[in-house]
Amino acid sequence: MTQTLGMMSNIEKEELVSIWSKVLSIQTRFFGPEEVKVLRAWGFGDTEKGVLDAGCGNGDYGLFLAEQFPHTQFYGIERNDKFIEEFNSKNEELVASNYSIAKCDMDSDIFPQEIANKFEQIILRLVLQHVSKPISILQYLYEQLPKNGRIYVVEEDDGFFKIHPDCKAFYQVVNILKMVGNHAGTARYIGREIPELLSKSGFNVKRVKAVLHNNYELGSKLMEYLVATVKLCQLTSPSLVSPNEPERIEKEFERYLDKYGDSWFAVYPEVITMGEKR
Repeated sequence: MTQTLGMMSNIEKEELVSIWSKVLSIQTRFFGPEEVKVLRAWGFGDTEKGVLDAGCGNGDYGLFLAEQFPHTQFYGIERNDKFIEEFNSKNEELVASNYSIAKCDMDSDIFPQEIANKFEQIILRLVLQHVSKPISILQYLYEQLPKNGRIYVVEEDDGFFKIHPDCKAFYQVVNILKMVGNHAGTARYIGREIPELLSKSGFNVKRVKAVLHNNYELGSKLMEYLVATVKLCQLTSPSLVSPNEPERIEKEFERYLDKYGDSWFAVYPEVITMGEKR
């Protein structure tokens, strides 16, 4: 079953790999700590077997998890050769001994035998928003888990993005993400859909929590992250997003910050869901 991958398609050019690395790093550093608080409370990493990091990208988040859970073995799988090359090029001192990456396309590949049956938990973070048939990914992963194994899914949901006072550029970013996603056949409102998708894939849904990151947690880095995502959209969908759009939005954000200083409030939403294999 062929997937449409939206912004994750054709990540081969150096400029696109570079901007993705920046976005993945921001996602890890600024969203990861709050995610881990929820995951840890729900038993994530508390396993004698390992954890599968499905759709792990360049391993940035997986290495963060390996540091947070040093006694747990993590196995990443990733379809994109450029991301795997980036991971393999890291200095040895930056690569945790309890984290590795294997090549695997969850849409078409047989699961890597070298890590089969070595885990009983899965983390699937910010992956399903980029695929056109998320249920097929969940069904693929369902088959890899032992009975009572758990899956933890972290997804955004653009419907919950909010800012006060109103900021035109903020909502333009949300609209660009929605437009590019719709054009590619992927879902940006997927956070709220995960419980139903997990149920349809055979899982029992055990926990659901909306995590609303905010600018007091992230500071102006939130704006930096949003501008970077617009650059991604422009590079992956040049017919939809003009080349000067990232710079224009960045300047609008600068004017907004000059006007309001620290007197603004914005919400960046994630939905974390835990399912268990029947």
